Amino acid sequence: MNDEIFSFTPEQKDNLEKWRGLLESNQAQEWAKDEKVAIESVHTILKQARFEEGNDLSPDVLDTIFRLMRKLINNRALARNLYEDNGIENFNSKLRRLFFGNEPLADRVNQFLELKRVGVLTVSHFLCIFNPTEYPEIGWQTFGILELDSVQLDSAYRQAMREYNITSPQNCRGNTIEYIRDTIIFREIKNLLNIEHYNNINDMLWLVTQSEAEGEEKSATTSVSLERDLRDFLADNPQRLENGLSVVGKEYEISGAGRADLVCKDKKGNYVVIETKKDRESDKVVGQILRYVGGLKKDGKRARGIIIVHEPDDKLEFAIEAVKDFIKLKYYKVRFEIMDDYTED
Repeated sequence: MNDEIFSFTPEQKDNLEKWRGLLESNQAQEWAKDEKVAIESVHTILKQARFEEGNDLSPDVLDTIFRLMRKLINNRALARNLYEDNGIENFNSKLRRLFFGNEPLADRVNQFLELKRVGVLTVSHFLCIFNPTEYPEIGWQTFGILELDSVQLDSAYRQAMREYNITSPQNCRGNTIEYIRDTIIFREIKNLLNIEHYNNINDMLWLVTQSEAEGEEKSATTSVSLERDLRDFLADNPQRLENGLSVVGKEYEISGAGRADLVCKDKKGNYVVIETKKDRESDKVVGQILRYVGGLKKDGKRARGIIIVHEPDDKLEFAIEAVKDFIKLKYYKVRFEIMDDYTED
């Protein structure tokens, strides 16, 4: 298991090969042309500003870079408050270190994710426009269309931990681990389809997402991103789930069992594994959370679990019935809020 390598299933490979043809469409070629100009323009700006040498980018220059970055993806986090809320000197320093630092990638990503309003999408967006042949652009909606299962995600995670020489997940932020895991997955797409620039992969997946939406029925990408938002919200506000909860870790590694979405402790010291359904079949999500709870118990810890879903699921409720003494089912509702500023995290 220690040497496992991430791979796509034969069906996923067939889909990717089929989707590659979308890059020949007029829409994709127009996007690629605009993106090429944007990438070259950002490099010109950084060179003229002598950013690598230590000169800071002014607010006007950063706003120009943000406008160019939106040619790749319409990331709403790219707004003035991104550098105003973090302090422009601090923002410049962390961005310079992300682009030009000598530390390993995971360390550079880790420090950039310390900034307010920065998540995986934004860090990948900056890195992709800086070097689109090396760094993928990772959006939740486009990632969701790949329909990877938990075994594949665990495999990519373990491969990333090895390649980036991370001995313990506690040494990195949860979002950093997500990012480096996803680089393994997108690199496999790049190699499989022989695509040079990662932004073109995002274009391809976005076109697939659009076609899925037009053709109906499937809403997996929306629910996946909502449930990832929910997990991040609960990590910041565990008491909203249950009084007395404190966070142990997000994307928490359980020895021999895999990684749980979120692990907390209750006021009695019991471990609480929290999983969202993420469009998995009922039997799979119950089996997975039982595996995590079992892994913790095998390590001598008292543990229980909570599964959070958006709407009732008869099959899931039947599956929970047999283990309801230590696995609970909870529901969440989405409320829309209108704000002046956008916050990614």
